[in-house]
Amino acid sequence: MRFHLHLKCEKGLLLSFNYQYSIASWIYSRIEAGSKEFSAWLHEKGYISGTRTFKLFTFYFQPGKYAIENGKMRFLSDDATLMVSFIPADIPEHFVSGLFQNANMLLHNEGTTAGFAVSNVALEKEVVFNDSVVFEAKSPIVLSIPVEKSGKLVHNYIDPNESEYAVRLVTNLVRKYCAIHPDHPEFLPDYKFSVVSQPKSRLVTIRSGQNSESKVRGFLFRFRLSAPPELLRVGYYGGFGEQNSMGFGAVELKGGKNG
Repeated sequence: MRFHLHLKCEKGLLLSFNYQYSIASWIYSRIEAGSKEFSAWLHEKGYISGTRTFKLFTFYFQPGKYAIENGKMRFLSDDATLMVSFIPADIPEHFVSGLFQNANMLLHNEGTTAGFAVSNVALEKEVVFNDSVVFEAKSPIVLSIPVEKSGKLVHNYIDPNESEYAVRLVTNLVRKYCAIHPDHPEFLPDYKFSVVSQPKSRLVTIRSGQNSESKVRGFLFRFRLSAPPELLRVGYYGGFGEQNSMGFGAVELKGGKNG
């Protein structure tokens, strides 16, 4: 289920581009306010496939008009949109909607404080997929290869035009699907992947200014993916690639759906 939160703010508001961690923290806080049990499950456990854990929710933030000022966004309008998407864990839609209705979102990051008020929460109609869809990444899609350097595990982030990108993208979807359906064996289906628009690299700082600060690279682009509809649904509702609960891998449809 996907919710579009319409936000109001003051014109002239200043917001860092590295807002993912602050928004993710706010989403967790709203869920905890509604259900400590669901929050604990989502934050500490989630869906498990083998040794991997998936939270299977994602989001993207869409500001209104803004200008870039000292590497930050200066809002020229008083509006923004936040899309939040979950693969349901046996929770009713009205419960999730109620978590955000009339809520206030305060974001603290890189010396700025930005306040938003949720003016409306709209539930998106459920989508039925064909087996070939064009998606547009609304937040950077992250895929990486872990490698050891100087005794430390680091991540090499890969470009959508690299040869191994497609199989890693689809394998990630399969693992998420198997985490939701633990009795289903892992499989690699027939698939086709093509890049539709030139990928744009984005480097995002997580927990900026903290000891645990890290940098994550992802890509914004359009792509066509032909695969079993159940895998396309996982990507649409749970996010493509890695670190979805930090607001990476959220997409919109550009073609190829039924209903």
